Amino acid sequence: MSHTPINDVLLEYQDKINENTSNYGLEDFKLKLRYHKNVADVLEARDKYLREKLSKEDLEAFYKGVLMNFDPLIELLPLKDGDTYDFSFVKLLKAEYLDGFKLKVTLELNENSYVENKVLQKTFYLEDTMPETTKITWKDEKGKCPLLDFFENEEDDFELFDIFYEFYMNMVLLYNPDYIPNTVSDTI
Repeated sequence: MSHTPINDVLLEYQDKINENTSNYGLEDFKLKLRYHKNVADVLEARDKYLREKLSKEDLEAFYKGVLMNFDPLIELLPLKDGDTYDFSFVKLLKAEYLDGFKLKVTLELNENSYVENKVLQKTFYLEDTMPETTKITWKDEKGKCPLLDFFENEEDDFELFDIFYEFYMNMVLLYNPDYIPNTVSDTI
């Protein structure tokens, strides 16, 4: 396709749109990071409670209740016995915004029949930097699933991060969808 004057003008418009879109993405990230930092201590206390106060069986029952109300994550899990999604290997799934325009997902694992690893992590960046991934030591190919593959692949998967982040932030609400927060002001 040859560059006629009209094409050059349109490309200039597109360049301006792209620049504004890029600036929007950076500002959006900064806002989400600020919010995440505001609740980081609460999240850490909640995570500590989940790790230390719930038995493996109670934690599995909790996650099962959460997953019943959160379809996007269910589809990423391995199948157990060919028809049931398995989440029993998950101790904690954590997603967070970090300084330096970084996104990080950490998966702490219970003993399982899928992988040797105890922790899987993936850090990726808003800007053009290769993700930091985990090399998975597989026990059995039957555990291959989008959730575990996420930590090993070198793609920036912002859509999956959003799913993980929503799960991480709202797991208690997802477990009990009838919960009504007591912090909502009547004056709004």
